[in-house]
Amino acid sequence: MDMETENLYDGREQTLAKHYILRRYLLRLALIVGKWRRTINYVDCFSGPWNVRGEEYEDSSFAIAVHELLSAKKKLAESSSPPNIRCFFLEENVEAFAKLHEYSKTVQGVAVEARNNRLEDAIEDIIRFCAQGQKAFSFVFIDPTGWKGFPLKTIRPLLQLSPGEVLINFMTSHARRFITLDQEKENFDALYGDPEWRTELSPLSGDERDDAMVRLYAQRIRAAGGFQFVNYTPIFHRAEDRTHFHLIYVSRHQKGVEVFKDVERGAVEVMEKMRAQVKHKKLISGGQALLFGAEEMHDSSYYSRLRTYYLTRAKNELCLLLQRCQPLEYDQSWELAVSYPLVWEMDLREWITRWRQEGRVEVCMPPGTKVLKRGTGALLRWK
Repeated sequence: MDMETENLYDGREQTLAKHYILRRYLLRLALIVGKWRRTINYVDCFSGPWNVRGEEYEDSSFAIAVHELLSAKKKLAESSSPPNIRCFFLEENVEAFAKLHEYSKTVQGVAVEARNNRLEDAIEDIIRFCAQGQKAFSFVFIDPTGWKGFPLKTIRPLLQLSPGEVLINFMTSHARRFITLDQEKENFDALYGDPEWRTELSPLSGDERDDAMVRLYAQRIRAAGGFQFVNYTPIFHRAEDRTHFHLIYVSRHQKGVEVFKDVERGAVEVMEKMRAQVKHKKLISGGQALLFGAEEMHDSSYYSRLRTYYLTRAKNELCLLLQRCQPLEYDQSWELAVSYPLVWEMDLREWITRWRQEGRVEVCMPPGTKVLKRGTGALLRWK
């Protein structure tokens, strides 16, 4: 991402991180899915635009989606028949929709349908739109400005689109402030689909509470859509040591998880770089003379603490699973480890290497297999 594009996000760097994930993931998704599906449907349920600065809306989610999907279509056309790309953009606000509609009329190479409506009143239209695509794969993006307007009961039909995947922005900073208020009980119960989540959340605080809010919601999303995999990743506040929101991703195929986790690692680098620059600019504007650059001075302790928290939880849960399941497939250990935010396959490999050296784990690989990897039938046995 060039400097000019980064400047479009000045003051909203957390949106840059979100768009980094959307941009990188959509391109790779389309390149993979476009080889075996005739149609790719992209649905943006809260399209905006909001606070965009680019003259061509290049810092908006809908324009990013169009650009990346068209890039994938062009690439696929070099070696095979490219898929049909279809986009459904939904926006309730009349003024924002007017801009969205004008943009939609300029798009070429993609079939675009833009609607001015509430999500609750547009579900049937979205389902009908996705059903019209021949041999289609649907990707649904739910990116609200708060926690209202997409109760679980409402979005369940979107979650059940198959084959398909869903990416949801869970506004952690808003939930953190309002989730305990009596006047918001009904709204949050509708969001989660039931009131049972309160029992597990009530005794927690800090990072554990934030994680539980998202994890419990993610579990319900997974169950409602019949997904095999669920992942969620934190997007940090631009200038403060706290998580601003989480992106929740659900899929029915481990290849999608593999790509998402790879994109997550890149997003961490983008977030920390931008947070360093924000703090550096603040010091300079305060009149301080600085000897070192932004990245040299950046305090990454918040990210490190959060990653350590998830590494510890994932490692401990894997130890328990290894002791219960004799033997355990490597694929299962991978699925558990990477289900945690900020935990990647390289971490899993490091744990297994150390446990083997300590004589705690035996690795059984099929004949002719020299490298521990998924899909080979490799087994782990706790000693």
